[in-house]
Amino acid sequence: MLFLNSQRGFSMLEVVIFLVIVGIMAGIGVPKYLNMKSQAEIAADKANKSAIEAVIMNRYIYQIQRGQDVVMQDVVDEFNSTPNIFFGTGQVPDVPQDRSKTYKARISNERIYVYY
Repeated sequence: MLFLNSQRGFSMLEVVIFLVIVGIMAGIGVPKYLNMKSQAEIAADKANKSAIEAVIMNRYIYQIQRGQDVVMQDVVDEFNSTPNIFFGTGQVPDVPQDRSKTYKARISNERIYVYY
């Protein structure tokens, strides 16, 4: 019987080449992932601010349609004091970058500005 000399495992050179390739891929991938994460947080923040502006405007229009004597500043003040009543879930969206902060709103030049 003829036994072939079979190898078991990988040579040191193969392992080093593999590690170099994985290191290069990680060096490229990790910064791209972190950049995408920060871009997603910025996009979520913009979406949250737009949703809050819309919810304040909807509340204002709703009160006008019901015949209530209301000004926009009243609605903004109401949002700043009790923001949870403006959302069906009862919860204002979190600030993506810092969940300890909360959104606030103000009026300037007849426009709603949302900030934190």
